[in-house]
Amino acid sequence: MKALLNKEFIFRLEVLNNLSREHKNTTSISDYAGKLSKDRRTILKTIEALKNDILDLDCEKYITIISNDESSVFVDIAPDFDTNYFLLYYLEQSVLFNLCLELFNGTFVDLQSFATKHYYSYSTVYRKMKDLNQLLEQYDLSLDLTTSTYIVGREQNIRFFFFTLFWESYKVLKWPFPSVDHTNLKKALEENTEAEELQPFLIKPNMVFIWLAITIIRISNGHVLTEEYEYTESVFPMLSKETFSGFFSSFSKHYPNLETLNQTGWNYEANFLYFTLLTSQVYPLNQIASLQLTNFVGVKMNTSNLITEHWIKQFMAEFDCSLDVNNYFYLYYNLLSLHSRYLYLPGPVEIINIFNDTSYANMDLFIDYELVFTFLDSLFSNPIFASLQSQKQSLISFYLLLISELMNGKRPVLNIAIFSHSSVFQKDFFETMLIKSLSFPVNFVSYASREIDFLITDVSLSKLLQKEVPTFVWNSNIQQEKLSRLVSYLNIVYTEKYKVKTFSSKK
Repeated sequence: MKALLNKEFIFRLEVLNNLSREHKNTTSISDYAGKLSKDRRTILKTIEALKNDILDLDCEKYITIISNDESSVFVDIAPDFDTNYFLLYYLEQSVLFNLCLELFNGTFVDLQSFATKHYYSYSTVYRKMKDLNQLLEQYDLSLDLTTSTYIVGREQNIRFFFFTLFWESYKVLKWPFPSVDHTNLKKALEENTEAEELQPFLIKPNMVFIWLAITIIRISNGHVLTEEYEYTESVFPMLSKETFSGFFSSFSKHYPNLETLNQTGWNYEANFLYFTLLTSQVYPLNQIASLQLTNFVGVKMNTSNLITEHWIKQFMAEFDCSLDVNNYFYLYYNLLSLHSRYLYLPGPVEIINIFNDTSYANMDLFIDYELVFTFLDSLFSNPIFASLQSQKQSLISFYLLLISELMNGKRPVLNIAIFSHSSVFQKDFFETMLIKSLSFPVNFVSYASREIDFLITDVSLSKLLQKEVPTFVWNSNIQQEKLSRLVSYLNIVYTEKYKVKTFSSKK
Protein backbone atom coordinates (compact mmCIF):
# COMPACT_ATOMS: atom_id res chain seq x y z
CA MET A 1 0.00 0.00 0.00
CA LYS A 2 2.83 2.37 -0.81
CA ALA A 3 0.34 4.35 -2.91
CA LEU A 4 -1.07 5.73 0.37
CA LEU A 5 2.27 7.09 1.61
CA ASN A 6 3.10 10.78 1.83
CA LYS A 7 5.68 11.70 -0.83
CA GLU A 8 8.59 12.22 1.58
CA PHE A 9 8.10 8.76 3.08
CA ILE A 10 8.18 7.10 -0.34
CA PHE A 11 11.67 8.49 -0.94
CA ARG A 12 12.89 7.50 2.54
CA LEU A 13 11.86 3.91 1.83
CA GLU A 14 13.60 4.04 -1.54
CA VAL A 15 16.83 5.23 0.09
CA LEU A 16 16.61 2.62 2.87
CA ASN A 17 15.91 -0.25 0.47
CA ASN A 18 18.73 0.75 -1.86
CA LEU A 19 21.21 1.12 0.99
CA SER A 20 20.27 -2.33 2.29
CA ARG A 21 21.05 -3.85 -1.12
CA GLU A 22 24.57 -2.44 -1.33
CA HIS A 23 27.21 -5.21 -1.38
CA LYS A 24 29.57 -3.12 0.76
CA ASN A 25 28.79 -1.41 4.06
CA THR A 26 30.28 1.99 3.16
CA THR A 27 28.94 3.91 0.15
CA SER A 28 29.97 7.25 -1.38
CA ILE A 29 27.23 9.88 -0.99
CA SER A 30 28.02 11.32 -4.43
CA ASP A 31 27.86 7.91 -6.11
CA TYR A 32 24.65 7.11 -4.30
CA ALA A 33 23.08 10.45 -5.25
CA GLY A 34 23.93 9.78 -8.89
CA LYS A 35 22.41 6.32 -8.68
CA LEU A 36 19.09 7.75 -7.46
CA SER A 37 19.29 10.85 -9.69
CA LYS A 38 19.18 13.19 -6.68
CA ASP A 39 21.52 15.88 -5.36
CA ARG A 40 23.82 15.24 -2.36
CA ARG A 41 21.85 17.60 -0.12
CA THR A 42 18.61 15.64 -0.65
CA ILE A 43 20.36 12.33 0.09
CA LEU A 44 22.03 13.68 3.26
CA LYS A 45 18.74 15.19 4.47
CA THR A 46 16.94 11.88 3.89
CA ILE A 47 19.66 9.90 5.68
CA GLU A 48 19.36 12.20 8.71
CA ALA A 49 15.58 11.65 8.69
CA LEU A 50 16.15 7.87 8.56
CA LYS A 51 18.50 8.07 11.56
CA ASN A 52 15.77 9.84 13.54
CA ASP A 53 13.23 7.22 12.43
CA ILE A 54 15.54 4.47 13.70
CA LEU A 55 15.51 6.11 17.14
CA ASP A 56 11.72 6.52 17.08
CA LEU A 57 11.29 2.85 16.16
CA ASP A 58 13.79 1.82 18.86
CA CYS A 59 15.64 -0.45 16.43
CA GLU A 60 19.25 0.75 16.90
CA LYS A 61 20.28 -2.83 17.73
CA TYR A 62 19.22 -4.00 14.28
CA ILE A 63 20.12 -1.16 11.93
CA THR A 64 23.01 1.33 12.00
CA ILE A 65 23.46 4.32 9.68
CA ILE A 66 26.51 6.58 10.14
CA SER A 67 27.26 9.60 7.93
CA ASN A 68 29.56 11.85 9.95
CA ASP A 69 31.80 13.25 7.21
CA GLU A 70 29.02 13.92 4.64
CA SER A 71 31.08 12.18 1.96
CA SER A 72 30.13 8.59 2.71
CA VAL A 73 27.51 6.58 4.58
CA PHE A 74 28.04 3.39 6.58
CA VAL A 75 25.07 1.02 6.82
CA ASP A 76 24.75 -2.22 8.76
CA ILE A 77 21.38 -4.01 8.83
CA ALA A 78 20.85 -7.26 10.73
CA PRO A 79 19.80 -10.07 8.33
CA ASP A 80 16.67 -10.83 10.35
CA PHE A 81 15.44 -7.22 10.59
CA ASP A 82 12.16 -6.63 8.75
CA THR A 83 12.20 -3.26 6.97
CA ASN A 84 8.38 -3.46 6.78
CA TYR A 85 8.47 -1.82 10.22
CA PHE A 86 9.48 1.38 8.41
CA LEU A 87 6.67 0.99 5.86
CA LEU A 88 4.07 0.65 8.62
CA TYR A 89 5.63 3.52 10.61
CA TYR A 90 5.38 5.81 7.59
CA LEU A 91 1.88 4.66 6.66
CA GLU A 92 0.57 5.47 10.13
CA GLN A 93 1.79 9.06 9.62
CA SER A 94 0.30 9.42 6.13
CA VAL A 95 -2.91 11.29 5.29
CA LEU A 96 -4.61 8.73 3.08
CA PHE A 97 -3.80 5.73 5.25
CA ASN A 98 -5.43 7.38 8.27
CA LEU A 99 -8.43 8.32 6.15
CA CYS A 100 -8.82 4.68 5.05
CA LEU A 101 -8.66 3.52 8.67
CA GLU A 102 -11.47 5.90 9.64
CA LEU A 103 -13.57 4.80 6.66
CA PHE A 104 -13.10 1.15 7.65
CA ASN A 105 -13.75 1.64 11.36
CA GLY A 106 -16.85 3.78 10.77
CA THR A 107 -15.39 6.75 12.68
CA PHE A 108 -15.23 9.16 9.72
CA VAL A 109 -17.50 12.23 10.09
CA ASP A 110 -16.46 14.69 7.38
CA LEU A 111 -13.29 16.03 5.75
CA GLN A 112 -13.01 19.10 7.97
CA SER A 113 -13.27 17.05 11.17
CA PHE A 114 -10.73 14.55 9.82
CA ALA A 115 -8.29 17.32 8.85
CA THR A 116 -8.58 18.99 12.26
CA LYS A 117 -8.18 15.70 14.16
CA HIS A 118 -4.99 14.73 12.30
CA TYR A 119 -3.50 18.25 12.06
CA TYR A 120 -3.78 18.50 8.27
CA SER A 121 -5.08 21.45 6.29
CA TYR A 122 -8.43 20.94 4.60
CA SER A 123 -6.91 21.72 1.20
CA THR A 124 -4.22 19.03 1.68
CA VAL A 125 -6.79 16.36 2.50
CA TYR A 126 -9.08 17.42 -0.34
CA ARG A 127 -6.19 17.30 -2.83
CA LYS A 128 -5.14 13.84 -1.63
CA MET A 129 -8.67 12.52 -2.16
CA LYS A 130 -7.98 12.33 -5.91
CA ASP A 131 -5.07 9.95 -5.27
CA LEU A 132 -7.26 7.68 -3.14
CA ASN A 133 -9.99 7.67 -5.77
CA GLN A 134 -7.46 6.64 -8.44
CA LEU A 135 -6.38 3.72 -6.25
CA LEU A 136 -9.98 2.66 -5.59
CA GLU A 137 -10.74 2.71 -9.32
CA GLN A 138 -8.30 -0.19 -9.73
CA TYR A 139 -10.68 -2.22 -7.54
CA ASP A 140 -13.76 -1.09 -9.55
CA LEU A 141 -14.67 1.20 -6.65
CA SER A 142 -15.17 4.94 -6.23
CA LEU A 143 -15.02 7.39 -3.33
CA ASP A 144 -18.18 9.34 -2.54
CA LEU A 145 -18.23 10.89 0.92
CA THR A 146 -21.80 12.12 0.42
CA THR A 147 -23.08 8.53 0.71
CA SER A 148 -23.52 6.54 3.90
CA THR A 149 -20.99 3.92 2.75
CA TYR A 150 -18.33 6.44 1.53
CA ILE A 151 -16.87 3.81 -0.82
CA VAL A 152 -19.21 2.84 -3.66
CA GLY A 153 -19.04 -0.55 -5.35
CA ARG A 154 -19.52 -4.25 -4.72
CA GLU A 155 -19.01 -5.30 -1.11
CA GLN A 156 -16.66 -8.11 -2.21
CA ASN A 157 -14.40 -5.57 -3.92
CA ILE A 158 -14.50 -3.27 -0.90
CA ARG A 159 -13.42 -6.11 1.38
CA PHE A 160 -10.60 -7.07 -0.99
CA PHE A 161 -9.39 -3.46 -0.94
CA PHE A 162 -9.36 -3.40 2.86
CA PHE A 163 -7.71 -6.83 3.03
CA THR A 164 -4.94 -5.58 0.75
CA LEU A 165 -4.65 -2.44 2.89
CA PHE A 166 -4.23 -4.33 6.18
CA TRP A 167 -2.25 -7.34 4.94
CA GLU A 168 0.35 -5.37 2.98
CA SER A 169 0.72 -2.86 5.84
CA TYR A 170 0.60 -4.93 9.02
CA LYS A 171 1.28 -8.56 8.05
CA VAL A 172 2.56 -10.03 11.34
CA LEU A 173 3.92 -6.78 12.82
CA LYS A 174 0.91 -5.81 14.96
CA TRP A 175 -2.82 -6.49 15.25
CA PRO A 176 -4.78 -3.63 13.61
CA PHE A 177 -8.33 -4.43 14.81
CA PRO A 178 -9.03 -3.28 18.39
CA SER A 179 -12.70 -4.29 18.11
CA VAL A 180 -11.81 -7.95 17.43
CA ASP A 181 -9.82 -9.65 20.18
CA HIS A 182 -6.87 -11.43 18.56
CA THR A 183 -6.55 -14.10 21.27
CA ASN A 184 -10.23 -15.06 21.05
CA LEU A 185 -10.12 -15.11 17.25
CA LYS A 186 -7.06 -17.35 17.26
CA LYS A 187 -8.67 -19.69 19.79
CA ALA A 188 -11.89 -19.93 17.75
CA LEU A 189 -9.89 -20.68 14.61
CA GLU A 190 -7.70 -23.34 16.22
CA GLU A 191 -10.67 -25.10 17.84
CA ASN A 192 -12.31 -25.56 14.45
CA THR A 193 -9.33 -26.44 12.24
CA GLU A 194 -8.09 -29.64 13.88
CA ALA A 195 -9.02 -31.79 10.87
CA GLU A 196 -5.98 -32.76 8.77
CA GLU A 197 -7.61 -31.45 5.59
CA LEU A 198 -7.85 -27.96 7.11
CA GLN A 199 -4.16 -27.65 8.05
CA PRO A 200 -2.92 -26.31 4.66
CA PHE A 201 -5.57 -23.61 5.08
CA LEU A 202 -3.44 -22.29 7.98
CA ILE A 203 -0.14 -21.94 6.12
CA LYS A 204 -0.39 -18.17 6.71
CA PRO A 205 -2.49 -17.89 9.88
CA ASN A 206 -2.18 -14.10 10.15
CA MET A 207 -3.57 -13.72 6.65
CA VAL A 208 -6.55 -15.87 7.69
CA PHE A 209 -6.99 -13.79 10.88
CA ILE A 210 -7.10 -10.56 8.86
CA TRP A 211 -9.69 -11.89 6.38
CA LEU A 212 -11.92 -13.16 9.21
CA ALA A 213 -11.60 -9.92 11.19
CA ILE A 214 -12.54 -7.82 8.14
CA THR A 215 -15.57 -10.07 7.57
CA ILE A 216 -16.71 -9.76 11.20
CA ILE A 217 -16.24 -5.97 11.32
CA ARG A 218 -17.93 -5.27 7.97
CA ILE A 219 -20.96 -7.36 8.98
CA SER A 220 -21.05 -5.67 12.41
CA ASN A 221 -21.13 -2.28 10.65
CA GLY A 222 -24.06 -3.38 8.49
CA HIS A 223 -22.15 -4.17 5.28
CA VAL A 224 -23.25 -7.67 4.30
CA LEU A 225 -22.93 -9.53 1.00
CA THR A 226 -26.15 -9.41 -0.99
CA GLU A 227 -25.15 -11.34 -4.11
CA GLU A 228 -23.06 -14.22 -5.37
CA TYR A 229 -20.00 -13.50 -7.43
CA GLU A 230 -18.83 -14.72 -10.85
CA TYR A 231 -16.49 -17.35 -9.43
CA THR A 232 -19.20 -19.46 -7.75
CA GLU A 233 -18.39 -22.45 -10.00
CA SER A 234 -14.77 -22.52 -8.84
CA VAL A 235 -14.03 -25.46 -6.58
CA PHE A 236 -10.45 -25.76 -5.39
CA PRO A 237 -8.79 -29.18 -4.99
CA MET A 238 -6.74 -27.88 -2.05
CA LEU A 239 -9.81 -27.94 0.21
CA SER A 240 -13.36 -29.09 -0.52
CA LYS A 241 -16.11 -26.50 -0.22
CA GLU A 242 -18.09 -28.83 2.06
CA THR A 243 -15.20 -29.07 4.53
CA PHE A 244 -14.76 -25.31 4.54
CA SER A 245 -18.49 -24.73 5.05
CA GLY A 246 -18.37 -27.08 8.04
CA PHE A 247 -15.48 -25.10 9.52
CA PHE A 248 -17.20 -21.74 8.94
CA SER A 249 -20.44 -23.01 10.47
CA SER A 250 -18.63 -23.97 13.70
CA PHE A 251 -16.57 -20.76 13.65
CA SER A 252 -19.72 -18.61 13.24
CA LYS A 253 -21.02 -19.79 16.64
CA HIS A 254 -18.27 -17.74 18.31
CA TYR A 255 -19.50 -14.50 16.70
CA PRO A 256 -23.23 -13.61 17.09
CA ASN A 257 -23.21 -11.27 14.07
CA LEU A 258 -22.40 -14.21 11.81
CA GLU A 259 -25.12 -16.38 13.35
CA THR A 260 -27.82 -13.73 12.82
CA LEU A 261 -27.35 -13.86 9.02
CA ASN A 262 -30.10 -15.60 7.09
CA GLN A 263 -29.12 -18.79 5.27
CA THR A 264 -28.73 -17.07 1.90
CA GLY A 265 -26.55 -14.31 3.34
CA TRP A 266 -24.47 -16.83 5.29
CA ASN A 267 -23.86 -18.84 2.10
CA TYR A 268 -22.70 -15.69 0.31
CA GLU A 269 -20.23 -15.02 3.12
CA ALA A 270 -18.99 -18.63 3.26
CA ASN A 271 -18.49 -18.87 -0.52
CA PHE A 272 -16.62 -15.56 -0.66
CA LEU A 273 -14.31 -16.51 2.21
CA TYR A 274 -13.70 -19.92 0.67
CA PHE A 275 -12.51 -18.25 -2.52
CA THR A 276 -10.46 -15.45 -0.96
CA LEU A 277 -8.74 -17.53 1.70
CA LEU A 278 -7.63 -20.23 -0.73
CA THR A 279 -6.47 -17.79 -3.40
CA SER A 280 -4.52 -15.76 -0.83
CA GLN A 281 -2.32 -18.73 0.01
CA VAL A 282 1.05 -19.71 -1.43
CA TYR A 283 1.58 -23.47 -1.22
CA PRO A 284 5.28 -24.34 -0.60
CA LEU A 285 6.69 -27.28 -2.53
CA ASN A 286 7.72 -29.14 0.63
CA GLN A 287 4.10 -29.12 1.91
CA ILE A 288 2.36 -30.30 -1.26
CA ALA A 289 2.66 -33.97 -0.28
CA SER A 290 0.48 -33.31 2.80
CA LEU A 291 -2.48 -32.00 0.76
CA GLN A 292 -5.46 -34.21 -0.03
CA LEU A 293 -5.15 -35.06 -3.73
CA THR A 294 -8.53 -36.83 -3.64
CA ASN A 295 -10.17 -33.38 -3.65
CA PHE A 296 -9.12 -33.16 -7.27
CA VAL A 297 -11.94 -35.50 -8.28
CA GLY A 298 -14.91 -33.71 -9.81
CA VAL A 299 -13.29 -30.29 -10.27
CA LYS A 300 -15.22 -28.29 -12.85
CA MET A 301 -13.38 -26.82 -15.81
CA ASN A 302 -13.47 -23.03 -15.98
CA THR A 303 -11.16 -20.29 -17.28
CA SER A 304 -8.79 -20.56 -14.29
CA ASN A 305 -8.38 -24.32 -14.72
CA LEU A 306 -7.90 -24.07 -18.49
CA ILE A 307 -5.24 -21.35 -18.21
CA THR A 308 -3.45 -23.30 -15.48
CA GLU A 309 -3.40 -26.58 -17.41
CA HIS A 310 -2.19 -24.81 -20.56
CA TRP A 311 0.61 -23.12 -18.56
CA ILE A 312 1.90 -26.43 -17.17
CA LYS A 313 1.61 -28.24 -20.51
CA GLN A 314 3.59 -25.49 -22.26
CA PHE A 315 6.21 -25.40 -19.49
CA MET A 316 6.87 -29.14 -19.74
CA ALA A 317 7.04 -29.02 -23.54
CA GLU A 318 9.23 -25.92 -23.75
CA PHE A 319 11.90 -27.16 -21.36
CA ASP A 320 11.50 -30.91 -21.85
CA CYS A 321 10.94 -31.01 -18.09
CA SER A 322 9.39 -34.01 -16.32
CA LEU A 323 7.31 -33.41 -13.22
CA ASP A 324 6.59 -35.88 -10.46
CA VAL A 325 3.24 -35.79 -8.65
CA ASN A 326 4.35 -33.23 -6.05
CA ASN A 327 5.98 -31.00 -8.68
CA TYR A 328 2.83 -31.06 -10.80
CA PHE A 329 0.44 -30.21 -7.98
CA TYR A 330 2.81 -27.57 -6.61
CA LEU A 331 2.45 -25.73 -9.93
CA TYR A 332 -1.25 -26.56 -10.28
CA TYR A 333 -2.34 -25.37 -6.83
CA ASN A 334 -0.35 -22.13 -6.91
CA LEU A 335 -1.19 -21.26 -10.51
CA LEU A 336 -4.88 -22.03 -10.00
CA SER A 337 -4.98 -19.74 -6.95
CA LEU A 338 -3.04 -17.03 -8.75
CA HIS A 339 -5.13 -17.09 -11.93
CA SER A 340 -8.44 -17.24 -10.05
CA ARG A 341 -7.52 -14.23 -7.93
CA TYR A 342 -6.48 -12.15 -10.94
CA LEU A 343 -9.52 -13.15 -12.99
CA TYR A 344 -12.27 -12.63 -10.44
CA LEU A 345 -11.17 -9.91 -8.02
CA PRO A 346 -10.16 -6.57 -9.56
CA GLY A 347 -7.28 -4.72 -8.03
CA PRO A 348 -3.48 -4.72 -8.02
CA VAL A 349 -1.78 -7.56 -6.19
CA GLU A 350 1.48 -6.79 -4.42
CA ILE A 351 4.36 -7.42 -6.86
CA ILE A 352 7.41 -9.09 -5.32
CA ASN A 353 10.44 -7.54 -7.00
CA ILE A 354 12.47 -10.71 -6.59
CA PHE A 355 15.47 -9.59 -8.59
CA ASN A 356 15.94 -6.45 -6.48
CA ASP A 357 15.90 -8.32 -3.18
CA THR A 358 19.29 -9.08 -1.62
CA SER A 359 18.36 -12.71 -0.96
CA TYR A 360 17.93 -13.25 -4.71
CA ALA A 361 21.03 -11.36 -5.83
CA ASN A 362 22.38 -14.36 -7.75
CA MET A 363 19.20 -16.35 -8.19
CA ASP A 364 19.42 -19.01 -10.88
CA LEU A 365 16.89 -21.34 -12.45
CA PHE A 366 19.20 -23.85 -14.16
CA ILE A 367 17.33 -22.92 -17.31
CA ASP A 368 18.59 -20.45 -19.90
CA TYR A 369 17.05 -17.07 -19.00
CA GLU A 370 16.35 -16.14 -22.58
CA LEU A 371 14.25 -19.29 -22.87
CA VAL A 372 12.44 -18.53 -19.60
CA PHE A 373 11.41 -15.03 -20.61
CA THR A 374 10.58 -16.12 -24.16
CA PHE A 375 8.34 -18.83 -22.69
CA LEU A 376 6.60 -16.44 -20.28
CA ASP A 377 6.15 -13.82 -22.98
CA SER A 378 4.76 -16.37 -25.46
CA LEU A 379 2.10 -17.49 -22.96
CA PHE A 380 0.30 -14.18 -23.36
CA SER A 381 0.16 -14.48 -27.15
CA ASN A 382 -2.33 -17.33 -26.67
CA PRO A 383 -5.97 -16.10 -26.73
CA ILE A 384 -6.70 -18.04 -23.53
CA PHE A 385 -4.51 -15.54 -21.63
CA ALA A 386 -6.26 -12.47 -23.09
CA SER A 387 -8.23 -11.80 -19.89
CA LEU A 388 -4.94 -11.61 -17.92
CA GLN A 389 -3.03 -9.39 -20.35
CA SER A 390 -3.34 -6.25 -18.19
CA GLN A 391 -1.66 -8.07 -15.27
CA LYS A 392 1.15 -9.56 -17.37
CA GLN A 393 4.16 -8.02 -15.58
CA SER A 394 2.82 -8.76 -12.11
CA LEU A 395 2.04 -12.36 -13.06
CA ILE A 396 5.48 -12.89 -14.59
CA SER A 397 7.08 -11.91 -11.26
CA PHE A 398 5.08 -14.61 -9.49
CA TYR A 399 5.73 -17.14 -12.26
CA LEU A 400 9.47 -16.65 -11.78
CA LEU A 401 9.15 -17.32 -8.06
CA LEU A 402 7.29 -20.57 -8.74
CA ILE A 403 9.84 -21.72 -11.32
CA SER A 404 12.69 -20.85 -8.96
CA GLU A 405 11.31 -22.94 -6.09
CA LEU A 406 10.48 -25.80 -8.43
CA MET A 407 14.01 -25.89 -9.87
CA ASN A 408 15.60 -25.42 -6.46
CA GLY A 409 15.13 -29.12 -5.70
CA LYS A 410 16.98 -30.01 -8.88
CA ARG A 411 20.10 -27.98 -8.06
CA PRO A 412 23.39 -29.83 -7.42
CA VAL A 413 25.17 -29.23 -4.11
CA LEU A 414 28.47 -27.52 -3.40
CA ASN A 415 30.73 -29.48 -1.02
CA ILE A 416 32.23 -27.19 1.61
CA ALA A 417 34.81 -28.08 4.26
CA ILE A 418 35.15 -25.91 7.36
CA PHE A 419 38.27 -26.41 9.47
CA SER A 420 38.53 -24.42 12.68
CA HIS A 421 41.73 -24.82 14.68
CA SER A 422 40.73 -22.25 17.27
CA SER A 423 37.00 -22.62 17.87
CA VAL A 424 34.26 -25.19 17.36
CA PHE A 425 31.78 -22.35 17.85
CA GLN A 426 33.07 -20.60 14.73
CA LYS A 427 32.65 -23.77 12.68
CA ASP A 428 29.02 -24.06 13.82
CA PHE A 429 28.52 -20.36 13.15
CA PHE A 430 29.73 -20.63 9.56
CA GLU A 431 27.55 -23.66 8.85
CA THR A 432 24.43 -21.90 10.15
CA MET A 433 25.23 -18.65 8.36
CA LEU A 434 25.91 -20.31 5.00
CA ILE A 435 22.74 -22.42 5.05
CA LYS A 436 20.76 -19.24 5.69
CA SER A 437 22.60 -16.96 3.23
CA LEU A 438 23.18 -19.11 0.15
CA SER A 439 20.52 -19.66 -2.51
CA PHE A 440 21.90 -23.08 -3.48
CA PRO A 441 22.22 -26.34 -1.47
CA VAL A 442 25.49 -27.12 0.31
CA ASN A 443 27.00 -30.25 1.84
CA PHE A 444 29.58 -29.99 4.64
CA VAL A 445 32.43 -32.49 4.28
CA SER A 446 35.82 -33.21 5.86
CA TYR A 447 38.81 -31.23 4.58
CA ALA A 448 40.33 -34.61 3.67
CA SER A 449 37.42 -35.50 1.37
CA ARG A 450 38.07 -36.03 -2.34
CA GLU A 451 34.72 -34.32 -3.07
CA ILE A 452 35.64 -30.96 -1.53
CA ASP A 453 34.78 -27.90 -3.67
CA PHE A 454 35.56 -25.09 -1.23
CA LEU A 455 37.51 -24.71 2.02
CA ILE A 456 36.95 -22.27 4.88
CA THR A 457 39.77 -22.33 7.45
CA ASP A 458 41.75 -20.33 9.99
CA VAL A 459 45.06 -22.10 9.24
CA SER A 460 46.96 -23.14 6.11
CA LEU A 461 46.02 -26.66 4.96
CA SER A 462 47.42 -26.55 1.43
CA LYS A 463 49.89 -29.40 2.04
CA LEU A 464 47.20 -31.68 3.50
CA LEU A 465 44.56 -31.29 0.80
CA GLN A 466 43.85 -34.00 -1.76
CA LYS A 467 43.60 -31.36 -4.50
CA GLU A 468 43.85 -27.62 -5.04
CA VAL A 469 40.57 -25.96 -4.03
CA PRO A 470 39.32 -22.38 -3.61
CA THR A 471 39.99 -21.32 -0.02
CA PHE A 472 38.71 -18.59 2.28
CA VAL A 473 40.90 -17.83 5.32
CA TRP A 474 39.52 -16.01 8.35
CA ASN A 475 40.90 -14.93 11.69
CA SER A 476 39.19 -14.89 15.07
CA ASN A 477 37.58 -11.52 14.33
CA ILE A 478 34.44 -12.22 12.25
CA GLN A 479 33.25 -9.08 10.44
CA GLN A 480 30.10 -8.53 8.40
CA GLU A 481 32.07 -7.23 5.41
CA LYS A 482 34.19 -10.41 5.32
CA LEU A 483 31.09 -12.59 5.56
CA SER A 484 29.51 -10.74 2.63
CA ARG A 485 32.72 -11.27 0.66
CA LEU A 486 32.63 -14.99 1.50
CA VAL A 487 29.05 -15.36 0.25
CA SER A 488 29.94 -13.53 -2.98
CA TYR A 489 33.00 -15.77 -3.47
CA LEU A 490 30.90 -18.92 -2.98
CA ASN A 491 28.33 -17.69 -5.50
CA ILE A 492 31.13 -17.24 -8.05
CA VAL A 493 32.58 -20.70 -7.37
CA TYR A 494 29.16 -22.33 -7.65
CA THR A 495 28.33 -20.45 -10.84
CA GLU A 496 31.64 -21.48 -12.42
CA LYS A 497 31.39 -25.10 -11.34
CA TYR A 498 27.90 -25.65 -12.74
CA LYS A 499 28.01 -23.01 -15.50
CA VAL A 500 24.93 -21.34 -14.09
CA LYS A 501 23.41 -18.43 -16.00
CA THR A 502 22.25 -16.05 -13.29
CA PHE A 503 19.85 -13.18 -13.76
CA SER A 504 22.55 -10.71 -12.71
CA SER A 505 24.90 -12.05 -15.40
CA LYS A 506 22.22 -11.43 -18.02
CA LYS A 507 21.93 -7.72 -17.21
